[in-house]
This record gives sequence, structure tokens and C-alpha cells, in this order.
Amino acid sequence: MNRNMLSGCLHKMKIILFLIAFIGFGGSYTLAGEWDSKEVVKECHVTFESKSDMEIFLNAISGELIVEETSGDEVVATMEARCHRDKDKCAEHFADLEFTSKWRGNKLSIGTNKGLGYKGDRSVKTVLSIPRVNRLNVEIAAGQTDISLNHVNELNVDMKAGELDIDVGQLDSFLNVNLLAGEVKINIPEASVGEIDLDAGIGDASIRRDGIKESVPRSFLVGARTHKYLSDGGAALNVDVQMGNIQLDLTKK
Repeated sequence: MNRNMLSGCLHKMKIILFLIAFIGFGGSYTLAGEWDSKEVVKECHVTFESKSDMEIFLNAISGELIVEETSGDEVVATMEARCHRDKDKCAEHFADLEFTSKWRGNKLSIGTNKGLGYKGDRSVKTVLSIPRVNRLNVEIAAGQTDISLNHVNELNVDMKAGELDIDVGQLDSFLNVNLLAGEVKINIPEASVGEIDLDAGIGDASIRRDGIKESVPRSFLVGARTHKYLSDGGAALNVDVQMGNIQLDLTKK
């Protein structure tokens, strides 16, 4: 192993130690199968009128997140907070939980006024329903995130840990994903994609084109990396996972 490869492996080991600390000291999140066993203690709901060439910036609380495109002309965000153990303390924490929001021109920022706190006895499910938007930015520390959009110009997702599923019908400009630890699955028409850059620092990456799997070169023995051009037009896909797996499905639809 040469010096550059050794340096790369040492860097990845530092990342592993950081992620172990992150997950061990509160980076965990409630899995979907555990959700129904917890009692709802707080519900939040906000609605916004859409604007032309709208851009949405969502900073979601850790937990389960669903982002879906609807046929309406409103942006609707809902939250359900649930408690399992130590209900009184958990309910007290969520008592004043609310969405926060700010408009700047056609840009809408949505967040929350507090975080999840100790995660062992509580969980939050957030659903964001949106019309077609020009740009969508999603930030979430940890959880299960599902994004389903018919048509978007630009999509950016930033996560610390968890599972991310993205299904896009048409992408015009680019898709950027940054995940420290977990798994990313992306389903998108091949006709929308011009450039692909996948980087799994420690883990695997795979590409399926119309159901046929393509091999992705190994990187530093423990990771996988590929950068390729599919066409002169189309959007750019950039997916960076420090520790975990990437699965990209390119369909003919």
C-alpha cells in the first residue's frame, strides 16, 4: 500500500470513529417499525401559498421525513411528536414544539423551534407536501428520509446518518447528496441525467441502467467511486457518502 492509499485509509478510520461517537451519543433515530407503538403528544400544521420559481429550504427535526409533490398550489407541512418511555418528561419537551418559517422573495425557509433532545424515548414524523418548485434544499441530522418529486430543477440533501430514498420523475439541473453514514437509494429516468459522480468512502456503490447492474470501481480498497458522462445535456448527479452504500437506478420512463 503506497503512502497516498495509507493516508486515505487513516482519514476514513477517523471518520468511522467520529460516526461511532455521533451515533452512540444521540445520533440514533426511531425506525419505521417502532413508530406505531408510540403515543402522539403534539401535532403541528402550517400552510403557505406557493410563488413563481419557488425555492424551499427545509431544516427538519431528526426522525422520519417524507417530502412529496402534490397537484395543489400550497406548501403544507405537518409534524407528529410521539412518546414511548418517560412520557411526562417527553411530553413536556414537545409541549411548545412548533414550525418556524421565513420568506425572502420567492425563497421559503422552514424549520423547527427546537430539536429532538434525548432520542431514546421519543420520535417525530414530518411530512412536507409541495407543488412543483424550482429548488429544494433538505437538511436533517438523522432518520429515514423519503423524497418523491415529479419534476424539480435542483435538489440538495444533507444528512448526518440514516437512510435516504429519492424518486424523481424529471430533474433539470442537478442533484446533490451528502451523507456521513447510512444508505442512499435514487430512482431517476436516465434521460434526465447527463453526468454522474458517486463516491462511497467506506462502502459500495452500484448503478442499474434499465435493470442491468454495472460495476463501480473500488476506491482505497474499502470504498467505491465513479465519475462518468452519459450525455451532453441532462442534469448532474453528485452523491457523497462517507460510510455506507449508494444505489442508483436509471430507468427508461
